[in-house]
Amino acid sequence: MKSHILLPASIINSFGHKEKIISENGKINKANYVYVLKYKKSEIEMTKVIDYGSEEGYFNESIESVLSKKYETPFGDIRKHLIDFSKKKTETIVFTKEDFQVLKDYLKMLLYRSKYFYNLYCDNSLIGKYIRTTPSDYVGLCLDTNVEPLPDFHKYSLTIVVAKGSRHFVNNFGGFSFINPYKPITNERMYFVPVSPSCGILFFIPKSDKEDDKYVDLLIANSDEVLYFNKQIAITETIFEKDSLIAIEENELRELIDTFN
Repeated sequence: MKSHILLPASIINSFGHKEKIISENGKINKANYVYVLKYKKSEIEMTKVIDYGSEEGYFNESIESVLSKKYETPFGDIRKHLIDFSKKKTETIVFTKEDFQVLKDYLKMLLYRSKYFYNLYCDNSLIGKYIRTTPSDYVGLCLDTNVEPLPDFHKYSLTIVVAKGSRHFVNNFGGFSFINPYKPITNERMYFVPVSPSCGILFFIPKSDKEDDKYVDLLIANSDEVLYFNKQIAITETIFEKDSLIAIEENELRELIDTFN
């Protein structure tokens, strides 16, 4: 069974597009493809959505089931509301305290699934060094111990970022990026999770200690600001997973080639 290593198929699919494929017998089929820019490469490829970021047998069935039921499915329900809101299909969006936790848990899940942190564990921990630890073992350990991968994670608040203009958000293999402090919001480093080409979630520690569990701020990002976010997404990938970027438009990867090399 093929496992998506980091990004759920639904996220990858939203960055994809339909392509007509002509088979050897002349039959025309349509398949979902995504534009991919590999680390340290200058050529942009097209990869089937089903094949991107996946590996045969990477996770066992038990871990696949937990990741799907506990993290991906609850996140998918909220993600749909985010996308509808970004496309103005809904006028407002209100999240409960439980919704906030689902979104934060999704970011935790990405960090648990990270090949970078898995390899770090195998290379530096006593158990990882001397006992063969599979990706499923490592993720299971993180889930069992409920490791908090971010400092003071409970203090993080959320802002929805919506792309407006000629550019879309790209995504990386790791599924998140660091964003440098933006003083109107916070003096701390932020974490950005693209959920579609049109919107993403910004995790940050607010200046004020006040926290409203039912209200999410909104940041409208113009074309230049989206490019800034995309460059941060590319830079983060060069630090951690060192794998690839994906986008719905080829030109949005082309302008990141220098940053990604």
